[in-house]
Amino acid sequence: MRIPVDYLIGERRQPKRALHKVHDEIFRRISPALDWKMIDYYSPLSVLRTLKLKFVFGLSYASSEVIHPLAVGMKIRKGSIYHIHNQKLGSILHYIRLTPSVLTCHDIIEYVRPEYNENPFVRVYIRWYHLGAMKADRLIVPSKFTKQDIVRHFGYRGSNIDVVPNGIDHDVFRPRPGKSFLKLQSYPEDRKYILHVGSEQPRKNVDLLVEAFLLALKKRRDLTLIRVGAPDEIPGHPVRARILKMLRDADAMNRVIFLENLSEETLATVYNSADLLVFPSSYEGFGLPPLEAMASGIPVITSNTTAIPEVVGDAALMVSPDDPQGIADSILSLLDNSSLQQELIRRGLERARLFNWDRSAARTLEIYEQVASRFGISTVR
Repeated sequence: MRIPVDYLIGERRQPKRALHKVHDEIFRRISPALDWKMIDYYSPLSVLRTLKLKFVFGLSYASSEVIHPLAVGMKIRKGSIYHIHNQKLGSILHYIRLTPSVLTCHDIIEYVRPEYNENPFVRVYIRWYHLGAMKADRLIVPSKFTKQDIVRHFGYRGSNIDVVPNGIDHDVFRPRPGKSFLKLQSYPEDRKYILHVGSEQPRKNVDLLVEAFLLALKKRRDLTLIRVGAPDEIPGHPVRARILKMLRDADAMNRVIFLENLSEETLATVYNSADLLVFPSSYEGFGLPPLEAMASGIPVITSNTTAIPEVVGDAALMVSPDDPQGIADSILSLLDNSSLQQELIRRGLERARLFNWDRSAARTLEIYEQVASRFGISTVR
């Protein structure tokens, strides 16, 4: 017997991001137990977003507020559980009553962080879809912190929020001998490589990390920073330009390697080639890079805020994300302490084993079973 689930996955042809990874990994594992249907829509105006004109950008998203409800209304099946892919699709619940609805809320970063709310139109849009998301009958979140954040900001009933931590693929992110990425790219192997993985959104504090790196570089000339991720994801916040100016002023352009659009397998080899990961983000709903680094067998320095301590436990050095000198000191002290490195590697590998997609998938299936029972959803053969 299979549980009927309609997945509302949003706009077709949108670039895949981490939130798609979460859905794909879980769905792949539980789909045999489901009578499932994927529901998406196509917006003819989406191609105009490549023009990066504010009024066109706004028009394309406004159109989705009409097209999406129409598509959902035509495609959903009666008698299903309706699982909404992420919080950005929450506005659908303003237009259509979907019962029972389950919504995966990865975080409420855009609601609480000021850099996302500078444009009045964007501010209204962000508030609109978050308030819609809170109409779901049940929420799935990746961390206790995100659950607490939702309760604090929206007053949503905590008993209807389920914490399902993200996982990682341990066949991909694992210790590997040698530093294959450095050898493949002919990078000097006699240096110490500091790694950062993530976007350049202001909350990621990449500019502060570069400042910390330059402070550490004054005391150790064998350092190189590997920066993995796309530049400048939020309009009006030119993080990459600030980083490049800092490097030029310090005559250190040749000490930073910029990488983006890496496959998961290539990213794993980058982790294995680094000496440590530094992840000084000031706000995360979960935070995958520290977990991937720990599973790869490298020590981690990360922030002591939001969901990150919940993920890393006692397996990382935690610092204030707003203190470049403190970050620099942590980098230098860890590089000079081989016994601490080995201890963090041991703890990290042990901690990372607690997070796997099989466990996340099993918990998600349990939630479907509970929702089906509560709302009288009939299973099918």
